[in-house]
Amino acid sequence: DRSGRHLARLCAEVARARSRIWLAMFSLTDDSLCEALLKAHRRGVDVRIIVDDDQSKALGADASRLCDAGVPVATDKSWARMHHKFMVLDHAVFSGSFNWTRQAEDGNNENVIIYRHEPGLAHSFTAEFERL
Repeated sequence: DRSGRHLARLCAEVARARSRIWLAMFSLTDDSLCEALLKAHRRGVDVRIIVDDDQSKALGADASRLCDAGVPVATDKSWARMHHKFMVLDHAVFSGSFNWTRQAEDGNNENVIIYRHEPGLAHSFTAEFERL
């Protein structure tokens, strides 16, 4: 049973965030991760999210819920898919194939790689987030 291996870890990491969570995610539909992001926002963490414009309107998408709670949520304005799946959390980078969805958790073979103590990489991902 693979259930919860990525989601639980990501929720725990989000719960430990101190300064920022900048998330670029193609699809964001998992309620536990949405709640973890909302809690981080409420405790003063700089939470910003960019999602694919089409996916932001998909069944179960959490973009509206986050936006309604005051989290800055943007969608890409491109004809192309915003297919990124990364997060800059404080000074760490989380990246991989994993969308923040129950389908990705339970039905797919996925990966999330955590890069800590890589300031150049964090800078590059921050620049990409700002470019979007």
